[in-house]
Amino acid sequence: MAPTEQSGPVLTGVTFDASAGECIALVGPSGAGKTTLLRTLAAAIPPRGGAILFDGQDHTRLSGHALRNARRRIAMITQKHDLVETLRVDRNVMAGALGRWSLWRALRFLAWPTREELAEAEAALAAVGLAEMLKRPTASLSGGEQQRVAIARAMVQAPLLLLADEPVASLDPATAADVLRFLTDLARSSGMALICSLHQPDLAARFCDRTFELRDGRISELEARD
Repeated sequence: MAPTEQSGPVLTGVTFDASAGECIALVGPSGAGKTTLLRTLAAAIPPRGGAILFDGQDHTRLSGHALRNARRRIAMITQKHDLVETLRVDRNVMAGALGRWSLWRALRFLAWPTREELAEAEAALAAVGLAEMLKRPTASLSGGEQQRVAIARAMVQAPLLLLADEPVASLDPATAADVLRFLTDLARSSGMALICSLHQPDLAARFCDRTFELRDGRISELEARD
């Protein structure tokens, strides 16, 4: 495929695959196209050519309801986390369920969440070590804590593919390793594929099954280090 932005192709001849439970890292200099590739895989922007085969379907041929259904099976964690800081943590976590809820249920949840919905949010937060933050204002959390809330939201979505754009860019080395360890363990235990962009090749080699480098508009797989 050939991912594009408004100015034209960013990458050409991109060919690779990801299996269930596999963890793949994308590395390369800033501006190499890592975010564009992730957004293309998330069906947020269309490629100029080629195909994106996911769960037996070519996303480039889908539209309307079929495309929305396909997007529900893909979760993406962005560099800015995309949390609503004016909402409580539990509301942000359960936003991962909006794709499978009706509009009425989504509006009702904001005002009157059920005990079951709160329990689902608490379980996801417990998995990332933030169970005590359930009813905290999101704006009061640190950057690392907000990153984990974004991961909990992705867990509630229950995707087949998790895309993470620089998930540890703003974290200290110890916290970065903890977050990446959690993401890769989650992918392998749940059977979902994980594709993340990183600026740290050492973390990619340490935690991911395969690493691809994006450079000068091309993608190539790096040899695994012993």
